[in-house]
Amino acid sequence: SEDMVWTTPTIAIATQGNGDLVATNMSMVNGNRAVWSYSWDVASGTDEDGTANVTISGFDLAGNPNLPATYSTFTIDNTPPAVSLSSTASEPTGVPPISVTATFSEAVTGFVMGDIVVGNGAAGSFTIVSSTVYRFTVTPTAQGLVTVNVGAGVAQDAAGNGNSSAPQLGRTYRLLPTVVLNSPNGGENLPIGSRATITWSSYGLTDNVRIDLSR
Repeated sequence: SEDMVWTTPTIAIATQGNGDLVATNMSMVNGNRAVWSYSWDVASGTDEDGTANVTISGFDLAGNPNLPATYSTFTIDNTPPAVSLSSTASEPTGVPPISVTATFSEAVTGFVMGDIVVGNGAAGSFTIVSSTVYRFTVTPTAQGLVTVNVGAGVAQDAAGNGNSSAPQLGRTYRLLPTVVLNSPNGGENLPIGSRATITWSSYGLTDNVRIDLSR
């Protein structure tokens, strides 16, 4: 708030990890002895996360020390959001589409359906449940393994950290064995002594088809 000329003001920053800044001279701004600045790069690494405390020391013309800074703390966030993929579909599954949920470890923005990479299928029905939970469906292209991936850096937290990649989610898509009765198809009136031909089509059967008649 006033000229500080006895000594150059110093700044010190105490972090939660090992990235502390020891007392360091600040720089005068545009020759104005009442305005000083210092640029500090946050060290990378999750051990730095948490509250950092700032201490600024200086003296005015009368030798009085400065009062504590108005904003003497700030928060460091170096941790990338984690994301996991889950599904209620059984393994294997024969019921498409496959419902998938992406859950982030903290609130993120920027996550869209185009960030989802699907093998042997296509993503759809993308829904934002909350800032941490996103749901979508995957429709298999063919029978076999269907994979879902979310890469690193597709979404960001409030500090601008990009997410880490998600462990791959996989489900085997297999059509369930089916039998379709082609004829008779119901409603026929057959007189006593007549003969009826029963036809059917099947898929995925490995054994004989048993036919039960009832009246």
